Amino acid sequence: TSSPASDEAALRKEREVFEPLLKALTSPSRMKIDGKRSSSSGGGGAKRVVSILSALAAVAEFAPSTFCASNGRGERAIKFALESVLLGRSHSDESDSDSANDGGSDAESSDDEDESASASKSRRRSSNGRRRNSGRVKGSSNDANVSLAALRACAAIELLVAHIRATADARSKSVSGIQSPATDHIKTVFATLEQILRDSGLPPSSRDRRYCTSSADRASLRQCAAVNLLRLCDPYLQLESRFLSNACWQALSGAFVDEEKTVREMAIEELSHLIVGSGKYNHGNIFAPSLRLLSLLVLCPDADHGRNSVAASGNAAIVGKKAELIKKSASNCIISLRNCSEQVHAQCLAQGKAGETYFENELKLKLMPECAVPYALHLLSFRRETPCIGGANHEETIDEEDSDVDGTNTVAQNGAQQKMLRKRLKWLLEPLIQTLGDSANNISFLLRMVDLLGSRYQPTDVLRSAAARKMDGED
Repeated sequence: TSSPASDEAALRKEREVFEPLLKALTSPSRMKIDGKRSSSSGGGGAKRVVSILSALAAVAEFAPSTFCASNGRGERAIKFALESVLLGRSHSDESDSDSANDGGSDAESSDDEDESASASKSRRRSSNGRRRNSGRVKGSSNDANVSLAALRACAAIELLVAHIRATADARSKSVSGIQSPATDHIKTVFATLEQILRDSGLPPSSRDRRYCTSSADRASLRQCAAVNLLRLCDPYLQLESRFLSNACWQALSGAFVDEEKTVREMAIEELSHLIVGSGKYNHGNIFAPSLRLLSLLVLCPDADHGRNSVAASGNAAIVGKKAELIKKSASNCIISLRNCSEQVHAQCLAQGKAGETYFENELKLKLMPECAVPYALHLLSFRRETPCIGGANHEETIDEEDSDVDGTNTVAQNGAQQKMLRKRLKWLLEPLIQTLGDSANNISFLLRMVDLLGSRYQPTDVLRSAAARKMDGED
């Protein structure tokens, strides 16, 4: 165990290393967007904003004490990323005020201008006779062109999420000088990421929407929003139950049936790490993931080959090994949840009647893996490719454009849909049963649960409900 003296020494060393860097990165001359040029041109100024945001995300992650306590510079960076970059609001007056109050900013601005002038001359010499790249750069994953506006929005998201995660982690370790982000700020970040997913990858800012028009742009934003929503739902942070609304959770589920392979791959891979506590979710101890997130497993199976099979999966991209990876992770997660549930149950029983009642009414619904089934059924109820016998949701579930007018393929399509539904349910129900081994005794419980849900409850499309409430508020 480290002593207070050694902690203080480590903190001083951290600030010696990162404070000059943070000061340089947050100078007013660097934290500004030059209107159309920064979104549409491929100049160094536009690319520099992306690099600055990425560097700030690294500082926030690895030096949260310096980022949060360094003369308000971290707070200014967060405001710039959220309001100026993502939401497209102008803060020129505040930048002028910051420049007047931040000692040394004038000298830094002068240095920046010199650097910009030198870089401009160099670009003019090297670009004679060449065409501009129209603000698009080659993506590393699939050689697709991604606009600088999309890259900038993704970098801003990375910074915002890195800041929230790092401050929550530091406060849990009782690091001095760290204040948690305001509740309203966290709500805004969750809502912004949800909106990106609901808009199929369009950025929130109207300034950037005109430039993020390609499928690669929108896919990169969907991928970034989905992955970072999952990172905010890290069970160690304890943010999921407070800030992930049901509408946001349902919007997030769309990434797991995305038509773009990279989006679906990254979402599935991130979830596989989350539910077993590996990668960024490894905090020493394993924390029980939300059953809402575990239920996303039903959207992870790949479709079989064939036109009808692909359509029956909602045209979700085939990801191969990634899908099999999360299947194994889910089994390990269910085993951990079941062991945790049994241990907590024993502890509650030791506390008498009150403890047992608390477990049955509260903890059991959060820890018992079988309780993920209602969430899974909810998600499947509002997938348009899910077959429906009729009733209130039939017209909402089936897309009229997908129906065959002459009926020649109706039987084949319905058969493919039924097969895909069975496969999706099997991916959750099978590990729930098999992890109990030969003594599996939860089959009748699962059947009874499904029967009650089907006969007594009508699912509510929370996405449509949220949209209706928003329209009523505007009126």
